[in-house]
Amino acid sequence: MRLSGKLLSATVIALVSTMKSLICLLAAIVAAESVSLYLRETTCSTSLDCSSGTCCRDANNILLNPAWSFQNDLLLRPQGNGNGMCKPGPAQLKEVCSGGCPCAKGLACYTPLTGACCPASRCETQEYVNQMNEYWNNCHPPKCFYPVRK
Repeated sequence: MRLSGKLLSATVIALVSTMKSLICLLAAIVAAESVSLYLRETTCSTSLDCSSGTCCRDANNILLNPAWSFQNDLLLRPQGNGNGMCKPGPAQLKEVCSGGCPCAKGLACYTPLTGACCPASRCETQEYVNQMNEYWNNCHPPKCFYPVRK
C-alpha cells in the first residue's frame, strides 16, 4: 500500500505542476492577445495613424478618409476628429488604400491622374487599372491631353 500511496502522491504533484503550467500558458496567451487587440484597435483619424495591415474605420465600419490640404503652399497631412478605430482587414472596392491599408485580394491600389493635387488612391479591379494605364501611356496630343492642374 505504501508504494501506491507514493505513486499517488507523485501523480498528484505532477498534475498540480502541469495545471500551474497550463494556467500560466493560458494567462500569457490572453495577455498577448489583449496587447495585440489594443495595438490594432487604436483611435485614428485616417489609416496613416494605423499600423501596417490595419485601416481606420468608423463605428459603422466605413473607412475614414479626411482630405489632404494645403497651407502656405505646404502639403499637410489629413486631419480628422480621431473618431475611428484601427481595425485589421483590407480596403474594399472603391475604398481609399495605402501602403498600410492595402486592398483586398484581387484589387489594386490605383491613383487616378487628375488636374488636382494629390488624389486619394482607391482600390480598383486589376482590369480597370490596366485599362487606365494603357490609356494614359498612349495619351498624346492632339488625340488626348493630360488633365489641367487646378
